[in-house]
Amino acid sequence: MKKSGYLPVWLSVIIFITACHPGKDRRNEDIAKRTCGSCHLFPEPALLPAGIWEQMVLPQMGLRLGVKEAVAGKKLSAVEARLVPSQPLISNEDWQAIKRYYLTNAPGKLKTNDTLPVSGNIGKLFQIRQVNIPGEKSVNISCVRINTKKHELYAADAVNHKIWYIDATGVPTYAYNTGGAVITDMQLLEDTVLETSIGASLNPTTEKNGIVSRRGLYAGTTATVIRSHLYRPVQTLTADLDGDGASELLTCEFGADDGKLSIWKAGKETVLYSMPGAIHTAVADMNHDGRPDIVALFGQGNEQLIWFENKGGLSFTAHTLLRFAPAYGSTSFDIADMDNDGAPDIVYTCGDNADYSPVLKPYHGIYIYHNNGQQSFTLQRFLPQNGVTKVLAGDFDGDGDMDLAAIAYFPDTKASQQDDMRLYLQDKHDFTVLSNHLGNVGRWLVMDAADIDGDGDCDIVLGSYPMMVMAPGGYRSEWKDGPGVVILFNHSK
Repeated sequence: MKKSGYLPVWLSVIIFITACHPGKDRRNEDIAKRTCGSCHLFPEPALLPAGIWEQMVLPQMGLRLGVKEAVAGKKLSAVEARLVPSQPLISNEDWQAIKRYYLTNAPGKLKTNDTLPVSGNIGKLFQIRQVNIPGEKSVNISCVRINTKKHELYAADAVNHKIWYIDATGVPTYAYNTGGAVITDMQLLEDTVLETSIGASLNPTTEKNGIVSRRGLYAGTTATVIRSHLYRPVQTLTADLDGDGASELLTCEFGADDGKLSIWKAGKETVLYSMPGAIHTAVADMNHDGRPDIVALFGQGNEQLIWFENKGGLSFTAHTLLRFAPAYGSTSFDIADMDNDGAPDIVYTCGDNADYSPVLKPYHGIYIYHNNGQQSFTLQRFLPQNGVTKVLAGDFDGDGDMDLAAIAYFPDTKASQQDDMRLYLQDKHDFTVLSNHLGNVGRWLVMDAADIDGDGDCDIVLGSYPMMVMAPGGYRSEWKDGPGVVILFNHSK
């Protein structure tokens, strides 16, 4: 679609014809809602520009519906080929009606994401230290984790296939090879670490070559594989979910065309939910019944946040708490009491811009949902932030209430207000934004927050993954030469 101030001739004609036939447009809308709302939340036309619908989203939608014009003559990837049904799921007439509905009602472009103004430098609260990882080029960090007991952190480099140990002063002290595995999660268990590998790369694949391994700290390449043949796993947690004194494994297989959330006990798998996009889980007692529940975010098409209520004996009941349209690009969530009423609230982010709608979106940002009780959450506050990837709640300024730290992998690099990394300090339910030009030295994909130096406050660690992927907000060449890891030492105390 041409980036001009007027509509293309063909689209103007469609709009004129539709305006003269409102009944036909209602029929198109009915078909679109019936078809496009059957497997995920119905995406309104206003979510994306007409050009993106026409060139990227509708062709992918048609592919999944098996319509001839979307499949014939196309060179499909292995993942796409598995999505095509053996027979078309709708008629060509209905498919044309869906296209007319979206192309007629979608805007020419989206409005600008009006982020909150930055009112201070993050250096007011944090000493910023870049970590100089020796002898490494094009460092791409896929996971960072703080060890509060040993006062150090671990950073996994997905390109050079190493895990670095970095002390509380920001000096790398030790490293070992991962054997080609790309580490997406590390969980600390006493003197061992549980590592989740998505496979050989972060790229979509049909291969189920993800693993979960246990490794002793400072044990080099000595690792024990606990689970294998997983489909692009991104997180593994341990928790005693049935109260028998022994921990189970909880695995998130993000997958591509398939995926699932599973519990493993004594090598036996119980699938909690079979759906692609399992991106993040948390274990928390959401209803105060004394049993640990599971909250999981799915971010691949059928985007939703689900509470798995623990009924005992590894039996869970699924409750959908929140649903989001596929264009949102769900990326993370955290559970925290944001309003000091004693109930766990939900902080959710959307900002993935790597798939079929690469355009800056005004609805990308941080959503704070108030807990009303009885499995009900209502939107309390929206904090716009372009391409936000992760949010962590914590009392970063030590005043007794919850603040937010957020990073964006798909920021608007041309914006005057930095949204690569932001700190939202809460004061009486309002937020003051601190930032810094950290986006000049890294493209932040991962983050952790904990007390790394033992001084009693919450520090922050950022990991940069500069490898080139589609970036509607622009790309900075400085990213590839950046330090890879930055530590923000909190000096609020």
